[in-house]
Amino acid sequence: MYQLDSSVATQIKNNVMSGYKEARNTYFPGNSLSLFILQFVFVGFLGGLFVKLLSPKTGSSSNPEYH
Repeated sequence: MYQLDSSVATQIKNNVMSGYKEARNTYFPGNSLSLFILQFVFVGFLGGLFVKLLSPKTGSSSNPEYH
């Protein structure tokens, strides 16, 4: 059962990575600056999402810097 789950997870990860590489090659062929900016924005978006999910709700809503 565990082996089946890990193989399915590996297959999903490979599909996601191949799709990401294909999209990257399609939209940014050899343009490293755009690729770097895209990856930076993507990682920053994911990081902000995790921070919002992990932090308590009062942290972001009561902070006056965000208004």
